Amino acid sequence: MIKRILLFLLAAILIISSIVYNLNLRNENFKLEQKNESQKYIIQDLQNEKLDLIMYLREIEEKNEELQENNIFLKEQLEKTILETKTISRSGSKIESEIITTDVSENELKEFYRVVSLEANSNNYEACLAVATVIINRVESNEFPNTILKVVSASGQFSVWSNKNYNRINDTVKQAVDDAILGKKNLPNDCLFFYASYSYKEGKGKILVAEIGDNTFFKYN
Repeated sequence: MIKRILLFLLAAILIISSIVYNLNLRNENFKLEQKNESQKYIIQDLQNEKLDLIMYLREIEEKNEELQENNIFLKEQLEKTILETKTISRSGSKIESEIITTDVSENELKEFYRVVSLEANSNNYEACLAVATVIINRVESNEFPNTILKVVSASGQFSVWSNKNYNRINDTVKQAVDDAILGKKNLPNDCLFFYASYSYKEGKGKILVAEIGDNTFFKYN
């Protein structure tokens, strides 16, 4: 009798253990399914974000292409305007405030600053602008080279050109040169010459235009 009871209890324990095990297994499976479902949603969200990012990058690429096309168009229009401006200027028309060119290299601009600073020898904006105006006038004239660098480095024209070590460029000089490049002038287009005022002498054919700063500006009739 006792033996049967023990066997019954043992069988009951085994059944209960099996039930508990199955319940735990189902619980773990349920948790795993929830985790998998959660991961599925996360993956789906990531995929959606990836698609959104791809679409956004495509939009940026399209906008960049549009900007490049606009830049090409604007560059062509600017070059056309520059050419028309130089043509008009060289034909003898008086142009006091037109865009001359913005196609100036870094080295060319540096030399322009240096020559104007040395020739004007002044913190006076008008004096610096006057020297820069003469240089721009020469670029526009058929009598001189057609680039700023060639004008300022021409033999026998600007004695300060040889002073290569000079680098004390102030803001007044930079502003005057930048304005001149953009078309601002304080001398007429046919004013192509200047001397330091202490060395200027009147001569046949010379027409005095202005005295600005330490320089005297003139033209020939």
